[in-house]
Amino acid sequence: MLERNLEKVIVNKNHFFVSANHVAQENMLRSDIPVTSIKALQERYDGILFDAYGVLLQEHGAAPHAVDLIARLRSEHYPFAIVSNSASRSVENAARFYASHGLAIDPGCIVLSGASLRPYFEEHDLKGSRCVVLGGHDARHWVRTAGGVPIEAASHDSMDVLVVAEVEDGLTLAHLETVLSRVCSAIDEHRDIHLVAPNPDLYYPKGGAALGFAAGSIADCIERVLQARYGNEHAPRFVRLGKPNPPMFVEACKRLGSRRVVMVGDQIDTDIAGAQAAGLDSALVTFGLTAEARRNAQNDFCKPTYLLETFA
Repeated sequence: MLERNLEKVIVNKNHFFVSANHVAQENMLRSDIPVTSIKALQERYDGILFDAYGVLLQEHGAAPHAVDLIARLRSEHYPFAIVSNSASRSVENAARFYASHGLAIDPGCIVLSGASLRPYFEEHDLKGSRCVVLGGHDARHWVRTAGGVPIEAASHDSMDVLVVAEVEDGLTLAHLETVLSRVCSAIDEHRDIHLVAPNPDLYYPKGGAALGFAAGSIADCIERVLQARYGNEHAPRFVRLGKPNPPMFVEACKRLGSRRVVMVGDQIDTDIAGAQAAGLDSALVTFGLTAEARRNAQNDFCKPTYLLETFA
């Protein structure tokens, strides 16, 4: 019963955003946005940025033609990079994971949102801070790399930072309640606490019409409870890193040695909006999450430069 109630809190909070994102993307499929191809993008740009999940990868492996595409780009020495909202894997483990699905991608070509923790910790002088981390081994790796010290949620040590990095397999309502209680205790004791979400995605495609909760949904749920308890003006809020914030795109452009690049993604609110915020063109794929959009409404979202129907 409690688990169902938790899901209702999250879904009610995000229903509008999920539906609106689908609505906007479905409208784009019928708009006058030009359809392009990978080869056309190669001719127009010095490099291509790809989202990982929902674009190159789907639930059961690589997207159609994605393996051949990456192999061809590598053989042609054409610059490309992965820009992904992921704090659940280190860069090295992400490269191994991609390779297990036939995608040979050098670690130096992978930009993950977990790396956004380090500049945040440096800016806020959080070196040595005690961090409760929702996420697995690699999520804790990102926190250590940033200078934080991971502690257990049930630890008696004071908590300085809560990092919601991923919805880890086996995450229970009881564990979330422990984390929530630790945050409230810190607030009640008038201690400063940082709430950080290095992956702000609300959901991810699981294949077909199925969706899964992503870390951003957990952050939103905790945030809503804090607002109910302390009021909107006094409740601390999560700092959301990763896409659609520009730094990941800026870093990827540096690695490619050019700002004349295009972002290929499947979500308007992260991939397309983020590219626009960074001053880059974008291509929205018409598969993945986009293919699941079924509603009709006016499109008030930013538009991609192109639509991309296939990697062939």
